[in-house]
Amino acid sequence: RFHRRGGQHWSTRFLYEPAKYPESKSAVRHFESVFGAERDNRDFCSFGFEPNPAHRARHLELQSVYRRMKWMYQPIFAGVSDVRGNITFYHMHDSGSMEFGFNSLRTWNQRGMQGEAEVVPVIRLADFLEEIRDRRIPRPFGTYDRPKVVMKMDAEGMEYIILPDLVTSGALCSTVDFCFGEFHPQEFYFPQDHRKTHGGLFLQNATEGKAFGHSLVRAMTSSRHCKTTYSMADDES
Repeated sequence: RFHRRGGQHWSTRFLYEPAKYPESKSAVRHFESVFGAERDNRDFCSFGFEPNPAHRARHLELQSVYRRMKWMYQPIFAGVSDVRGNITFYHMHDSGSMEFGFNSLRTWNQRGMQGEAEVVPVIRLADFLEEIRDRRIPRPFGTYDRPKVVMKMDAEGMEYIILPDLVTSGALCSTVDFCFGEFHPQEFYFPQDHRKTHGGLFLQNATEGKAFGHSLVRAMTSSRHCKTTYSMADDES
């Protein structure tokens, strides 16, 4: 009964407080389809990766409130990638203090859209999923047929290098029951040239990016050895 996310704190609230989001586009429905409508929030352990220091206080506040209710939420102040280390992110100052576009892609900078740089730690997401897979699950408060893992991915363009690693390592298919997230199709995320750092990936434009993303998902869901259901959906309701 794990939920893991990359991005900001909304998806955790979709899980724990669905009644507050009657206009949710997909997240509330996805969580209900996997975990059921009637559930005990004490049975969940939710992790959220947040590389943007601007959101640290908000995550700690949310964690404190949930802890008093015995709901487990653990923010991890790092980004996710296909390697462990440090990556330079760029502040966007978009949407006021929300900074939806905080990202590590230089393509935005080439268009004069990027603000100041900030180096943040990143972990290899595949390693984290493998750790979850091998954990011992405590006795539940509610009634469930078996533990399940749901992952929401919103990596601001980094999904094009993260998902291939998750698939080829086997970490996604052996750990995650349901994953939903978007492949960012906007032209300002391209070109993406990772030929010197990430195994040779080069995506010239959004059309190539979209085709690449759909091919990855098709390969994953076509395998009888992959238990993951993937939905191309995002929800920032």
